[in-house]
Amino acid sequence: MSTLTNDEIARFEYDGILHLPGAIAGEVTAPMRALMWKQLAYSGLVSSDPSTWKNVSNEKLREVNRSKVFRHIDSPRLHGAIDDLVGAGRWQVPANWGMFRMTAPQPGPAWEPTSNGWHSDCLPSDNPRQALFMLIHIGETPPGGGGTLLIAGSHRRLARCAAELGAAGNNPSRKRLRKRFRDGSPWLRKLMGEEPADRPRAEYFAEPSPPDEHGECLRLVEAHGAAGDVYLCHPLMYHATSDNRSSHMRLMRLKMLELDPGYERDQADCDVPLSRCLRSVQHHAMGHPVATDCAAF
Repeated sequence: MSTLTNDEIARFEYDGILHLPGAIAGEVTAPMRALMWKQLAYSGLVSSDPSTWKNVSNEKLREVNRSKVFRHIDSPRLHGAIDDLVGAGRWQVPANWGMFRMTAPQPGPAWEPTSNGWHSDCLPSDNPRQALFMLIHIGETPPGGGGTLLIAGSHRRLARCAAELGAAGNNPSRKRLRKRFRDGSPWLRKLMGEEPADRPRAEYFAEPSPPDEHGECLRLVEAHGAAGDVYLCHPLMYHATSDNRSSHMRLMRLKMLELDPGYERDQADCDVPLSRCLRSVQHHAMGHPVATDCAAF
């Protein structure tokens, strides 16, 4: 029995992002936050006193990353959603749910999308077992509160750029691939600071990009949410850190989930969303046109 609806699966395949509100019950995230703040207290950080939050270090939490309280991240809804996207029996519950990421509030001007630090942790030629880039909210992250910025549809664009470079006989090095990914899109060039936006950035990037030559659009997503929310992203997802202009400390874990040995992300003989979502891109790279209506999403 599926956990996700057909619409949620279609959204993941096209956008490369699926937001799961309340994937982890709120009552089980409270002990996680309590443990994190207890560990941070050894460095002088007090949850009730923002004046102590100046020297935030994610390294201080490494000692508790395998604590049993984090086992509850493996909730029935999250587990079922991962099964639906990558295939039941193709992955195992990790002993370690990834890196801690804290972002303290910072004074400054009104929040706007950053132009710096855009990257993907995984490129098409990288480890084929990398399956899902997961953003796990342990505490509340309000809008403008430091939530990771994601480019919906970037997994498809990155895969297409790699395929086109390969088909042209060019070595798709990381530098060449990043340049091809960015330079072919005026919207991306503005997002990444190569060209100025003609309106305030928060206003300009609230709208999707114009359709590209393949009829596909990109869209900026600020991964904010309540405690217990999880974002499941394709591993090729382009993303960047974001300023925290809220009054909350951002408390998250980031995890790159891998498939078990013997399985691969883009298996041609596997009919799961993770393996399907780039097939139209690969099909087009072989000279077969693909029409996509980005207005449908």
